Amino acid sequence: MENKFISYRLQGDILRALFVFHPYAPTGKQYFNCFGERDEFQMMINIMSLVAKGLVSRRAVIV
Repeated sequence: MENKFISYRLQGDILRALFVFHPYAPTGKQYFNCFGERDEFQMMINIMSLVAKGLVSRRAVIV
């Protein structure tokens, strides 16, 4: 079930957003400005996929 929520395009967008804000994690408002139209569950699945791949540190994303 999780696979249908995986979006490599969205993952690329997430990585670009994190790169822009590096070395700090984006605030909730910044996340909303970038990804407000996205489903929260889909965002979580894709972020956790990036963490599992070792591309993003858990500390890079504030929950």
